[in-house]
Amino acid sequence: MASINIREIVLEILISIDKGEEYSHILMKNVLDKYDYLDQKDKAFISRVAKGTLERRITLDHYIDSISSTPVRKMKPLIRNLIRMSAYQILYMDRIPDSAACNEAVKLAGKRGFRSLGGFVNGVLRNLSRNKSSLSLPDKDSDPVKYLAVTYSCSEYIVGSLIKDYGMEATEKMLKASLDDSRLYVRIREDIEEARKRDILTSWIEHGIEYEQSDLLPYAYVIRNAEGMQSMAGFEEGEVYAQDISSMLVAEVADPEYHHQVIDMCAAPGGKTLHMASKILKKIREVSDDSHSGRDVILKAGHISAGDITEAKVDLIRDNVSRMGTDIVTAVVRDACVYDDTLKESADIVIADVPCSGFGVIGRKPDIKFNHDAGTDEELAALQRRILDNAVKYLRKDGILIYSTCTVRKAENDSNVIYLESEHGLSQEDLRDCLPEKMIYREGSVWNEDMPGCLQLMISEETDGFYIARLRK
Repeated sequence: MASINIREIVLEILISIDKGEEYSHILMKNVLDKYDYLDQKDKAFISRVAKGTLERRITLDHYIDSISSTPVRKMKPLIRNLIRMSAYQILYMDRIPDSAACNEAVKLAGKRGFRSLGGFVNGVLRNLSRNKSSLSLPDKDSDPVKYLAVTYSCSEYIVGSLIKDYGMEATEKMLKASLDDSRLYVRIREDIEEARKRDILTSWIEHGIEYEQSDLLPYAYVIRNAEGMQSMAGFEEGEVYAQDISSMLVAEVADPEYHHQVIDMCAAPGGKTLHMASKILKKIREVSDDSHSGRDVILKAGHISAGDITEAKVDLIRDNVSRMGTDIVTAVVRDACVYDDTLKESADIVIADVPCSGFGVIGRKPDIKFNHDAGTDEELAALQRRILDNAVKYLRKDGILIYSTCTVRKAENDSNVIYLESEHGLSQEDLRDCLPEKMIYREGSVWNEDMPGCLQLMISEETDGFYIARLRK
């Protein structure tokens, strides 16, 4: 097999992202799956350089423009991304010699048909290497928005929006946290036996996987040194799922009973759906044990209808349901914006985790930092309210709506809860009755005393930025 140039793989990823062919996290996964035969060191390099170059793109462009005779925006796409990824290695990767980053970039430019620009690439990168200790950022006092945008590589539009909602200090704290390495959380199903949980944890230790049980939710674990989810004990058996702890709050706050009928409106890839299913199955077992009438209880078991807009998304849900091996979940293709009269007043609980700006997950999905503007906000607002209008119609009287987003924008969060109250007559239920005390009083939990049914989690080292509200019809 011919040798693989791992820097060329990184270059192809960055060019594809520039073209908008796919979201970066999906593209990265597909590429790493394609080159699965590479060793872990090479895959780690590809992931680090591609993700790092993307998430630091605005910062890199600022520095490159300060020493290059040709602005980044006027460079040919291949050269632009080649210089960016090499600049990332020079500025942020201590173990890569600057000379190696420069030389490999020149070789790759020639290999890809740009031999005539080899001197330019070499000149820019060596100039950057010589001057990296004297590179400067915009002045914080005279232009705080531009300072934060360049320092933390985020669009000025997003920075301005966050400052408007939270002020300079809180915004900088969130932007800084978004660039830190994200923790990998997994959830062990609550409905499996304790002995099986112990077996899973023992197997992790035997395979060199480090874990730490969360002090926020007892079934959540921080994982380190795992080469891949599929190799972890419990994953193929449907007992372990990768899910951020903020997302786990949806099922925690919903707290379904064993007989509840649930609709998850925007369910893919299915993490919240399966967490709800786990809680329902646990309740079924508890009621069955208590009543000694297991058959009767099972006949009245709850059900979850999990929908999303495309067959591809629903297939992701089905794959996860298949691993779990349960028949209380049905995955269907359903557009949450289109009213389905067969679901009228049929649900005890509706989960509306709606499409949003994603400002809370910019650390995991850095594309968001460059592809959002006022027009996007207007489209999202209309979309969210169409979904919420339908969600209310699907609820039975006294039913519970769980509204959530992975953003920190007040216009998408508190404003929509106010809309549900004023236009549909729903009422908030105090989340502090549903959450562990540690979650309530942690530094990154922001409460509005006038809105007790709503919790805003800020971007932090523990959680993504996430919003959740519980309302009753």
